[in-house]
Amino acid sequence: MNLKNMFSSLEVAAIVERYNINYFDIGSRGGFQKDLYPIAFAVEVVGFEPDPIEFKRLQSEALNSWKSATILPVGLSGRSGPQTLNIPIDPQSASLLKHNLAIGKKI
Repeated sequence: MNLKNMFSSLEVAAIVERYNINYFDIGSRGGFQKDLYPIAFAVEVVGFEPDPIEFKRLQSEALNSWKSATILPVGLSGRSGPQTLNIPIDPQSASLLKHNLAIGKKI
């Protein structure tokens, strides 16, 4: 998707060109936030997606709408080194933390 810069004729365009807007998406599954599309021309996005299948899908997604876009095949944690990515049935909830199935059980 290539979005038109609808602000290019306004004075604010010069400000946007001078100052970066950065957006970091930790766990980029599903892509970057669509509510940023109106200003995508001004946003430098960085995504972190440790699931190799989703990372590959995100790389093939059209990323040219953003001022710049980088997707990294890693997760973020307070510890360094290799860790296990726990991917449940609903992969949107993937986490480095172990899932507690008891939390989701109905009583």
